[in-house]
Amino acid sequence: MNSQAPAAVSGRRSILPMLALFFLFSGASSLIFETVFTRLLTYTFGNTAHTVSTVLAAFLGGLALGAFLVGRWVDQHGASVWTYGVLELLVGIYGLFIPRFLASATHAYVGIYHLFELSSWSLAVVRFGLAAAVIFFPALLIGASGLPRSLLRVIVVSPDL
Repeated sequence: MNSQAPAAVSGRRSILPMLALFFLFSGASSLIFETVFTRLLTYTFGNTAHTVSTVLAAFLGGLALGAFLVGRWVDQHGASVWTYGVLELLVGIYGLFIPRFLASATHAYVGIYHLFELSSWSLAVVRFGLAAAVIFFPALLIGASGLPRSLLRVIVVSPDL
């Protein structure tokens, strides 16, 4: 038998549709991030194939590492909707600075090119590294907010949302 008060259970049920809406917007914002990264990096790479490859590699790597690292932490220490909210807020704040970060990466790329006169293969590695550095952090946060098991338990079972 459920020992929780009926008011607490109905309160949780009323917040679940709102959380579902937040999760929908979170997923949509992830797709928007990928599109923005691809469009802005096309200016740096000048080649859509290299741009898409870089965005996918850095973004999926960040998602995986974020889900792994923060998921383990959340499973050990517990989580709350606040954890999810802080992660999403950090992603949003970072999003405000993406054009500036990518412009800085482009300037660094041009500076490295003029300073070291690298081969085309070496320049591709530098471009990938600079772009991945910009993309990886928000992707890590997005992966971290991917609702590890214990966060799902908190949302569905815990009385203190």
